[in-house]
Amino acid sequence: MNTRDDDSSATRPGWIPLLSLLAGLGLVVLGTGLVAAYVRASLAELSMLFWGLVLPGIGVPLLALGIGMLLLARHARRSPAAHRFATRALLVLLVAGSALACLGYLRWRQQQAAFDASVRQLQHDAARWRDARRLQPLALTLQPDALRVQAQPAAGLDGDYRWTLQVSDDRAILYTASRVLALHGAAAAIAERIAFSDLFRRCFDPAPPPSYACVAHAGSDNLLQVRGQLQLLADHDGPVTAPGHPGSSAAIAAKTLRIETFNTGRAIRVGRVRLDPP
Repeated sequence: MNTRDDDSSATRPGWIPLLSLLAGLGLVVLGTGLVAAYVRASLAELSMLFWGLVLPGIGVPLLALGIGMLLLARHARRSPAAHRFATRALLVLLVAGSALACLGYLRWRQQQAAFDASVRQLQHDAARWRDARRLQPLALTLQPDALRVQAQPAAGLDGDYRWTLQVSDDRAILYTASRVLALHGAAAAIAERIAFSDLFRRCFDPAPPPSYACVAHAGSDNLLQVRGQLQLLADHDGPVTAPGHPGSSAAIAAKTLRIETFNTGRAIRVGRVRLDPP
């Protein structure tokens, strides 16, 4: 019997204990690293569900598995049962490691594909922004009770644009109007009529803007800026994502005018109105 056991021991491959030893050492190092990272993590990181569950949840089982593989490597040289068990354990580790590697690679490929698609979309949107319509200088004309603003879009990309008109002084925004325009081909001029009563309507809100024109029972000489903005929303390829701040890529044209006003407390009387030179 002893001779048969010695012969069977001599025929067992010596690389199984060696591979078990290497696998055990690798698992111990990896598990120890994860547990050490968990211990060194700050309280803010530990409060996060990811760090609080993943690090110890993976590190401790890996550490225990590594210790088990080291014990198997020690006994695999002498015990046929331990040798067979170590062989099966190495096969399981090989299959599991290969599966995890494949899953990780597929996940990386998905993330890379999503990132590449996002970059291509951003580049496409940036190209569309460069081709979007611009604004010619604003044209202002005066009427007895209103200000007429005219803006001419230049040639460019057809699509839906948001047109925003804003009048402000150096202290507050007095008037804002916005609408969506469908611009195609040789677009007509954009015309807006701002009645003086609408221009200063906010002065009689419960919380009026801090403009000098809104000071009750006082007159003021107001330097106002009329600002038109044209922003591309969508073309035939669909919606356009504005790069950076939404207003940073819009076409803008502005002009100034002076208006003398007197606030009676119930209404604003408009006196002399003059356009500043371009």
